[in-house]
Amino acid sequence: MDANRRQFFRMMMRFPVACRRLRPGGEAAERFDAETVDLSAGGVRIVTDRPISPGDRFELEMRLGEPPTTLDAEAHVVRVETAHDGRSVCALAFDSLDPVAERRVVGAVFAEERRAAEARSRVRLSLWLPVICRMPRHSEPVRARTIDLTADEVRLLTVARFTPGDRVDVEIRGAEAAFELSTAALVTSVADEQDGRQIATLQFDRLDRATRASVLQFVFAEEKRQAERRLLEDT
Repeated sequence: MDANRRQFFRMMMRFPVACRRLRPGGEAAERFDAETVDLSAGGVRIVTDRPISPGDRFELEMRLGEPPTTLDAEAHVVRVETAHDGRSVCALAFDSLDPVAERRVVGAVFAEERRAAEARSRVRLSLWLPVICRMPRHSEPVRARTIDLTADEVRLLTVARFTPGDRVDVEIRGAEAAFELSTAALVTSVADEQDGRQIATLQFDRLDRATRASVLQFVFAEEKRQAERRLLEDT
């Protein structure tokens, strides 16, 4: 496992961990509590206010999974950094994990990755981008503007009339970035504005993982650009 340790996927995970320092003979010394920063099947980073040095060895007790179960592991310190608050951020490499324990760590890491990905996909950011919509009952493309966008749906402002249940082919282009999303979508709700325009919510057909990732990457980058532009306009 040592030769491949750096290949393990690492995920930011915060949970308490009980640590016991191991003396040179292997016997456990004092116990103290720390908190994890991230975790992989190869090791864990913890933050603590205790003095720790590279080469120190510890016995770790962690609770992983849902429902949580206790995992015991021995590890040695490979790197120590100082956090802004003066505490030590320590990178520990597991000395060895049996196959069952390794599978539990990997399972916990990827479960957290899925949870984080689902949370990111629900983030809704305000964006003002041109959209072209094509529907069977409209002979010409319908033009609209995004109000906000997630990896699952988009809200549009348009003078066209949408009806819940309409199937729409949507094309969204980034104004200043090499981004384009072309997908089918379903109109899930509409609301009329006082000026005669309509706000329509469209749910994308299931996007593959790569497309969802590109949407999220673009949304956060575009939101940052627009925020910087607004800041310059206000100064």
